[in-house]
Amino acid sequence: MKLSTFALAVSFVMPAATAVAQGVTDPQIASIVVTANQVDIDAGKIAVAQASNAEVKKFGQQMIDQHAGVNKQAVELVTRLKVTPQDNPTSQSLKSGGDANVQHLKTMKAPRSIARMWRTKWRITSRCLMRSTRR
Repeated sequence: MKLSTFALAVSFVMPAATAVAQGVTDPQIASIVVTANQVDIDAGKIAVAQASNAEVKKFGQQMIDQHAGVNKQAVELVTRLKVTPQDNPTSQSLKSGGDANVQHLKTMKAPRSIARMWRTKWRITSRCLMRSTRR
């Protein structure tokens, strides 16, 4: 389980790192941001619907609320700047990975497996947030 969780986390980080290295346009960045947030919203919905652990359900709802809020702000910003999000290989990769993740989550039936996966995602998200606030 640890290896697959790590692989899942890397699958979300690597496309974004590749995009930065390749140099993307503002419209492409807008698409990447919205797509990345939608991936986590979709996963959060699965957690809320399927988890039996209250902590996991709460974290799933937190993911939905926070990522929906970021998407709302992103849409407001691109509207104000008159930027039209442009689909690109990175956003397509994120969407594809997110769809695969949702399909995987739907097959998970063991409550402990689901709870363990969401706790790991929470730890990864918390570490990323702590690192980003230190800068």
